[in-house]
Amino acid sequence: MHRGLAVVLLAGCGHIDFAPLATGDGGGGDGGDGGPDACTAFGAWATPTALTNLNTIDNDWEPELSNDGQWLVFSSDRSGADHLYLAQRSGPMTFGAPTEIAALTSAQQDFGPAWDGTGANLYFTRTTTGNDIILTSAFSAGSFSAPTQVASLASDIVVSPSISADNLEMAFSTNTTNISELDDITRASATDPWPTAETTIEPAATGWPSISADRLTIYYENDNAAVSHIFFITRPAIDQPFGSPAPFALDDITVDEGDPFISHDGLTYLFASARAGSLGAFDLWMSTRACLD
Repeated sequence: MHRGLAVVLLAGCGHIDFAPLATGDGGGGDGGDGGPDACTAFGAWATPTALTNLNTIDNDWEPELSNDGQWLVFSSDRSGADHLYLAQRSGPMTFGAPTEIAALTSAQQDFGPAWDGTGANLYFTRTTTGNDIILTSAFSAGSFSAPTQVASLASDIVVSPSISADNLEMAFSTNTTNISELDDITRASATDPWPTAETTIEPAATGWPSISADRLTIYYENDNAAVSHIFFITRPAIDQPFGSPAPFALDDITVDEGDPFISHDGLTYLFASARAGSLGAFDLWMSTRACLD
């Protein structure tokens, strides 16, 4: 699907949430702290809705909703190259007009956004001459600081990361000889640098992940078939290996779909798709579900 490697207000559990998952569709939760906001039972996913106010005839993909549900960052090649765009929520299933994030725009390609666990920083990938680098930028009230490179991830293989709610785990695409795979790194403390030694979770033509808040489920794009699909894998505990992959329930097997995003509360799912109703090759789509307990 990719370039060569390439929210909603919901009442439930007695609280209000902007959109991680449920039995049959992977995990979710609030990071496993067992607090009063943890949802333990989920309703069915609603039929996905195209975010038409954000979509164009070009490629609009890699959605990342902020932790508070108010801001959506995504990448698009509407300007001729992939750059990052920001839109503010205007209603339960709507967002205001997107604007290109000038502070994060370069003469290269800027893509693969990922909020950190605090929501105060945005990671993203920039393609430079012969190399992909990971940068981070501080975010406050709709504005981003000038980005800085994450020195410990200075390699040409880490692309499009996803960061756990506790800031201790990062899943990402690794691009080796133009074949992507899904890899993972962990650290002992959120203040430690990210390590360079990764663990391969799924090899060959997989990546662009989203890790659930409890770190027990990873949703990702699988490009092994004629069209790309969205899969998920689960594990019983964070110190255990992941099991076998399974297709995600909302995936349309007839068209390209990818770039899954699962919110920390497990109630909102965003993705890119070429399904019927899309304006271009790939558009942004959204689904929600209720917390039942």
